[in-house]
Amino acid sequence: MARRLDLLDLLDPPCSPRQSLEETTKMAARRQSKVTLKYKTKYRVRNWAAYEESLRRRGDITIWFDDDAVGSWNALPSGRPGGQQEYSDLAILTSLTLRSLFHLGLRQTEGFPG
Repeated sequence: MARRLDLLDLLDPPCSPRQSLEETTKMAARRQSKVTLKYKTKYRVRNWAAYEESLRRRGDITIWFDDDAVGSWNALPSGRPGGQQEYSDLAILTSLTLRSLFHLGLRQTEGFPG
């Protein structure tokens, strides 16, 4: 609690020197009892599944697409041999646009189309 000092307080202190010494001793003891950064107790994660889920939800964003975009999200089969595309060019372009818009890394953008 803050206390206002008047000119009379400076001339006639409200407490005796012994009380003042006790107060300074208490303040010094309070200062000495603080835990150093080296020994400070750190937050420990005990429920990793909930922690991982909260990290996933932390950057949650809702984007609305029209029905035409949702219908053309998956790629059509190319008819050629080999691995087929999973997502259409529209989905890839949308993901990369959101990546540049929100300054995301490629790894953060990978989970978006799914």
